Amino acid sequence: MKNKFTVVTVIIFLLVVSFQYGIMLREQHKLPSDEWSRTLPIEGFQDTYSRLTTVPVNEGYFLTLHTFDKVDFAKCTVDMECVKEGSINDLNAYKNVWADGTDTYFIRDSTLIYRDSANKEDVISKDVLDFSKTKETLAYWLNDQHTLHVESKSLSHTYTIEGDIFDVNLDNDDLFVVTKDIYKNTMGISLVQQNEVKELFSFRINAGDMIQSVSIFPKNATDYTLMVGSAKNSGGATVQSVRTLTFNLTEPSTPTLTLVKLVDVQTGREVDFPRYPTVHDVKGQKKFLFTADTYLEDGSEANTVFIADFNPEEMTATPISKPGELYSRPSMVDDTTVLYFEKKYSENTLVYASSDQQVRQSTVNGIPGDYLEAFFSMGFYIFKGLVLVLLSFLWILPAYAVSYGVMLLLQKRQEGVSMHFTYASHIVMLVVVQVILFVTLFNSDRIVARIPYLTEDWQLSLILLLTGILSISPMLITRKKVTEDNLMRMVLHVTLLNLAILMVIVGSYFV
Repeated sequence: MKNKFTVVTVIIFLLVVSFQYGIMLREQHKLPSDEWSRTLPIEGFQDTYSRLTTVPVNEGYFLTLHTFDKVDFAKCTVDMECVKEGSINDLNAYKNVWADGTDTYFIRDSTLIYRDSANKEDVISKDVLDFSKTKETLAYWLNDQHTLHVESKSLSHTYTIEGDIFDVNLDNDDLFVVTKDIYKNTMGISLVQQNEVKELFSFRINAGDMIQSVSIFPKNATDYTLMVGSAKNSGGATVQSVRTLTFNLTEPSTPTLTLVKLVDVQTGREVDFPRYPTVHDVKGQKKFLFTADTYLEDGSEANTVFIADFNPEEMTATPISKPGELYSRPSMVDDTTVLYFEKKYSENTLVYASSDQQVRQSTVNGIPGDYLEAFFSMGFYIFKGLVLVLLSFLWILPAYAVSYGVMLLLQKRQEGVSMHFTYASHIVMLVVVQVILFVTLFNSDRIVARIPYLTEDWQLSLILLLTGILSISPMLITRKKVTEDNLMRMVLHVTLLNLAILMVIVGSYFV
C-alpha cells in the first residue's frame, strides 16, 4: 500500500485518543464514595437558583426553588421524577417561602400572604419582616423586630420580644426565638411557651462575623444543640465556620460556642470552611450536610458535598459528590436521597445523589449523557495539553542538535548506517530530555497525582518511554527505511507524532 506509513500513523494516534477517551469514561463512572451514587441531574430545573426548600407530601416531596426575583415550585416522586408546579414572580424572593402543593405562604411588599390551591390569596398580616413555617405552626415577626405572632391549632398569640429578632426556629413542639445585639456582639435564645417568653441564655459572637444560619435541635431527652454557621472576611477572602453549643431548658447557663472539626474520611485531612451547614433527622439519627472546598492530591482546589453523623465536636464526613466547580444548598429529603444545586456556567442545576443500592449500581454502569460528557471532557483536557506543546522546544531543540551532530560524526560511514543512527539518536534524545525535564522542572508529583492510572513518579518516566516507542512504531510496523532523501521527513514525523501522543496522554494533566 502506497500510503501504508500514513495509515499506520493515523491508526496509532487514534488508538491513543481512544485510550484517553476510555480513561475519561471510566472517571465518569466512578462513584464519589462507596456509599453514594454519582450526581444525577433532574431535567428541566436549571436557573439562577439560590435557595431550596423541601416539604414531604403524599408519595413524594414538594420543592420551592428560589431565584433572585421569583420562586419555582415542583412536585417530586420518591424516585426523583419532578415536574414543575408553577411559579410566583410578584413576591420578595429574598424572604422565606413555604409551600406543600396545597398551601403557599410568601411575602409581597412586607405583606404576609396565604395562597390556596386555586390561587386565591388572603392577607395574613402587613408590615412583616419574615416568617417561619411548619405544617402545624406559623410564626411571623414584624419590621420592628420585637413583635412575634404565632399561629397553630392550639395557640394564637402575639408576643413582645426584648431583643431584635434574628430568626425563629421551629422544632416539633418547641419554638425558639433567636435575637441579635449588634452593639454588644451577642445573640440570645428564648423559648416561647404558651403565653410567655422565657429567656434562656445569650452567647458572644466574634466582631465581624456574618451569621448565616442558626439551628436548634434536640441532642437527647434533656439537652439541646445550637449550631451557628457564620462567615468572616479575612485577607480578602470569605472564611466560613460552624460552631456549636449545648444547653438545657431547665438549668440556667452561659454556654460558649465551640468550633466543629470536620475530617474527610477518604483523605484523613481536615475540611476547612464549610458552607450551607444543615442538620436533618433521619430515622432518629442526626445527619450533617455541608459543602466545602477541598485540596486534591495534585494541589488543586475543588468543591464537594459532604455528609456526616452529627457530633457537636468532631465529625468524619463522607463525600456525596465528586469534586466539582461549585455545589450549594444540600438538603436531605429522606434517608437515601440528597438534593443540591450544581453550578453550570452562570446557572444552578438541580441534582441529587442516592445511597440506594440499585441507584448506585445504575450510575456505575453509566447514565445518559456519559459518552458525550466524556468526549467533551477529553477535548477540554487535550486543549490544556497545548500548554505542554508551547514548552516542547525545551526537548525538541536539544534532540535536533544531537541528531545533527551524530549525522556529522557518522557522515564518513555508509549512508544507511549514518541515517539510521541519526534517526535513533533523535528519538532517544527526545525521551531522555523529556524524562529529565519532567523529573526536575515540571513537578512530576502533581502530574502523577492528576493522572488516574499512575501512583508513583517512576511510572511517569515509563509513560514517556512508551510514548517514544509508539512514535517510532509506524516505521517499525511498515519496515520503512531511513535514507538520505527522507531523513528530515522521518525526523519531523517522529517529532510531531511524539508531541501529539504526549499532548494527549500527559499534556491533558500538565496543568
